Amino acid sequence: MDPDFVKAVRRLITCALRMGEFDEVKAILDEYFPRFPNDAGLSEDLRTLAAVTDLRKAVTHAAEKEDYKQAAFYTNQLLQYASQAPIVQLGKLEYLIGSGQIDEADSYSKDIHSKFTTNTDYLYLKGTLFIH
Repeated sequence: MDPDFVKAVRRLITCALRMGEFDEVKAILDEYFPRFPNDAGLSEDLRTLAAVTDLRKAVTHAAEKEDYKQAAFYTNQLLQYASQAPIVQLGKLEYLIGSGQIDEADSYSKDIHSKFTTNTDYLYLKGTLFIH
């Protein structure tokens, strides 16, 4: 086993996770974990993916129940793993607005504005926020 190869795979996993490419992370782990089952780093990545999967389910469940405050809470936790994921960032903004946390939503909107100035989903949420 070449340690540099495993390091490169782990870097790929880290980047995909930060960008919110959860299916890609799963595919990479499905391919490489069986080859290197004793690698502590890949084992950690597998546990991280399980935690992310649980958080995504919690967000979905809360949103389906229209408990947007809980959805915002879980989305904020998910951002600890997927810090650069547009869908997670926009989800947080949506749930903050939906839960009536307008001041926090406005502040967060300003934090992410530069990344989404031409994103139609962001502009819709920004308009919704403006109405409130």
